Amino acid sequence: MRKNKLYVFLSILTIIFLFTTAAICTQCGTKAEEVLEPPGTEPGGEQPSGTEPGETPPGDEPPGDEPPPGDEPPDEENNPPVIEVVIANGVTIEAGDEVITITGNSINFEVQASDPDDDELLYTATDNLGNIMEVIKIDNNHAQFGWVAPETAGNYDVTIAASDEEEAADTRVIPVSVGHEEGGSGGYVQDDIRVVPDPALSGNIGESRVVSLASESSSTPNIYVGDSADGSNIKGYLSFDVNSLSGKTIVEAEVVITHFGRIGDPTTLLGSDLDFYAVNYGDSLDGSDYRTGSYTHLTSMAPESTSFTISGSELIEEIQEVLDDPGRDNFQLKLLFQNANTNRDPDGFEIILSNVSLFITYYPA
Repeated sequence: MRKNKLYVFLSILTIIFLFTTAAICTQCGTKAEEVLEPPGTEPGGEQPSGTEPGETPPGDEPPGDEPPPGDEPPDEENNPPVIEVVIANGVTIEAGDEVITITGNSINFEVQASDPDDDELLYTATDNLGNIMEVIKIDNNHAQFGWVAPETAGNYDVTIAASDEEEAADTRVIPVSVGHEEGGSGGYVQDDIRVVPDPALSGNIGESRVVSLASESSSTPNIYVGDSADGSNIKGYLSFDVNSLSGKTIVEAEVVITHFGRIGDPTTLLGSDLDFYAVNYGDSLDGSDYRTGSYTHLTSMAPESTSFTISGSELIEEIQEVLDDPGRDNFQLKLLFQNANTNRDPDGFEIILSNVSLFITYYPA
């Protein structure tokens, strides 16, 4: 009986072992390998319609050398436009220049600009009063507009801008001074007053005190400054009649000499800079004016120069002194080299009076 129980127990253990082994084998079994079809074939080995055997259908091409997202080449840098020229009423306005006009006057502005990238340009014009002017675009590089001076005298700004398609821009601010017409109630005007030397009061004097007036020149009225053939010093004199500005207040002034005729070699003169002095020799030029009493040194010019400009506060003060003196009508200059040389040849400058101008900007009385 005991032996039969042992058989039954062993039989049960055997059955349990077989079932356990079968379950484990089922879970560990491997799937059958899938058959890889050639590219471009349908499942089951069929070729898609419209393609030849071995041809890759559209859309199934292998990836090329395109950069991954985020590695695209950067856009080229945009260059802003450049305003090259601004013209007001036919006059080119340089950087720092001021336009001067009177109340109610119109100013016609012309603008020339370019863009390094050849972008299409947009032009705008405004002033510091908040006005937006209508700009006429002639072509991509040229535009024009008008601005009317306010009825109130004062200083104003006109701002011009040229911008491209990416809103990069260049701007120019043009200062405009607006005054009342002469005889009005304040402000100032500029008529670009040009005063040329008076030939009857301009000339040269030598050491011998001999006077040569420009009006007596055999050719175009001129003066000479330098030395003579005998080695004596010759000084030049210029006289400007400014009586019409009597009582006015000077704002700016400059004397411009656009050309010097060179005689011999002025650089051989001792102390060879040409000196300019403000003097007062009155209503006539005579031998005694070779040594005038009081004078003010304004500037000096190198003898290599062929043109020259005198400006500055001292020039303004000297002209203002003339205008404030009821007994004086003329602003006068003396030109000289400090010494002569001994080469027995004339060396110096011949100055034609039509090449000499005095420009004055003033406040009305």
